[in-house]
Amino acid sequence: MLRVGIFAAVLCYCNVAHASYWTVQKNERDPFDKTKGTFVATTVEDGHALAVRCLEGTLSLALSIPSGSLDRGETLDVKIVSDEKDPISTEGGVLNSNVMFALVQFGDEDTLKYLAGSKKFFFRTTTTSSTNTFGFTGGKSFEDTIRKAEVACGAAMTPTSPQIQTTSPSPSPTAQASTNWTNKDCSKERSCASQTACLVEKHQLGDEPDTVGYIGWCRRQPGMIP
Repeated sequence: MLRVGIFAAVLCYCNVAHASYWTVQKNERDPFDKTKGTFVATTVEDGHALAVRCLEGTLSLALSIPSGSLDRGETLDVKIVSDEKDPISTEGGVLNSNVMFALVQFGDEDTLKYLAGSKKFFFRTTTTSSTNTFGFTGGKSFEDTIRKAEVACGAAMTPTSPQIQTTSPSPSPTAQASTNWTNKDCSKERSCASQTACLVEKHQLGDEPDTVGYIGWCRRQPGMIP
């Protein structure tokens, strides 16, 4: 169903020349296995869809490209470059293919960390018959999407011990009532507890925020303090 959804995004927006917003298609946790988070968000630029995904605790990207002669299961080279950074390379696999598009999966947690903070980023796919380049816009919407995907997978991959919960309890709007976060930029808070409280008050972690999972992810980020 998720593959169909990404193809549908391409077909619905094939006439859109530029888009910098992301649409969350799915964001939930398996009620029977908390290690299996599911998050999928898509964007479309120049008629090609890009998805950021957390499936069963694993981060990846999926990109729609011209199908050509590609069949399901084939592999291809994918090069990635963000702004002025040095390009990186990875291998992609074709998840599905029709007469118009092939859906290629690639990347992991390190790929998203590389793309974080991008203003503009590009993918170049190389097959035996063609080479294609696809550009996408970064910015706040993309940053929010990466963060949500990392939270979905980070909460699944990071075990929370009783000690962590004791020393860093989940912040709540009530506990942080003395701080007015309305005009603050949450991303500039260097304290994980303060950043989480800010995001909760602004409802940027959803209606049922996983604050423990977010703090676990936050602690792994460079320059952050508990």
